[in-house]
Amino acid sequence: MGILAKNINQWITQMYKDLVRYADATAGPDISNEVLNSSLEYIIKNKERLDEHIEDKQHFMSYCKLKIKNQLIDYYRKEKNIESIYRENDEGDLEMKEELFYDNTKNSFTSHDNIMDLNKALSKLSSKCRELLLLWGEGYSEKELSSKYGKTASTIGVQTHRCLKKLIPLFKGDELKVN
Repeated sequence: MGILAKNINQWITQMYKDLVRYADATAGPDISNEVLNSSLEYIIKNKERLDEHIEDKQHFMSYCKLKIKNQLIDYYRKEKNIESIYRENDEGDLEMKEELFYDNTKNSFTSHDNIMDLNKALSKLSSKCRELLLLWGEGYSEKELSSKYGKTASTIGVQTHRCLKKLIPLFKGDELKVN
């Protein structure tokens, strides 16, 4: 545990009033407590990683202010997403917008024929492409795949994109030469 990790709680206690003032000025009094608390929670959870970046108390104060700004941005993004999904009804309660619902049965990809066509198209790809697309389709991130294959995440992203470009014509029924 480095110098910062030992001093972080002490520094936060000393700077707390200044941080509250900064959060009020930046976020406004309604949400400043939420933004400040989430910022401090993040800082405390990740204090071991801060040692290499923070040299002194003033640098730490700047880092705290940056985290408050970032948490405020995250807060507004979350609010914007909630507003885009919900609206107030006549009683003032939130309800989901009806235009966001659609009939899953008409747009379903998982019909038996589609699955068979996809399997047939996948079988025409190289084993490397097939494995990469199957893992990607199961929800593995580029970062997870990069650690599995020992390549950078951007390389995995490019390879996934190329494999998808090969798969799409095969799935649609166009016979193209596939490596």
